[in-house]
Amino acid sequence: MQLTWQQSHHPHHIITADKHGIVIGETRHQTSLLLSDSLLITDWPVTNSQLLGLDKLQPVLADLPEVLLLGTGVQQIFPDMLLLQSLLAKGVGVEVMDTLAACRTFNVLLDEKRKVAAALIWDN
Repeated sequence: MQLTWQQSHHPHHIITADKHGIVIGETRHQTSLLLSDSLLITDWPVTNSQLLGLDKLQPVLADLPEVLLLGTGVQQIFPDMLLLQSLLAKGVGVEVMDTLAACRTFNVLLDEKRKVAAALIWDN
């Protein structure tokens, strides 16, 4: 699905997200991603929410985003409560949702110039 009618000129704006992948720029990704306004990691090894830990999120936490979107795949699956508490203790707000919803939300917050990061699990 096309996510926005107006295309942002930001290099990490998500163009499309559907069962075939996540398109950023002209590249379709079918792997889990870490994403922020200044970072794109396409070989993120997390393939399900059970593998999610603070150590796996360190690259996007380095810039201390105000909000971290956790896209947990095709379903919303809440991670371990200790992980959420650790993120909140660092001052990072957390929103947990399915990956497609996280992609849409990332674009909105990015366009609002918010300090946003996303951990997007691809499990299709």
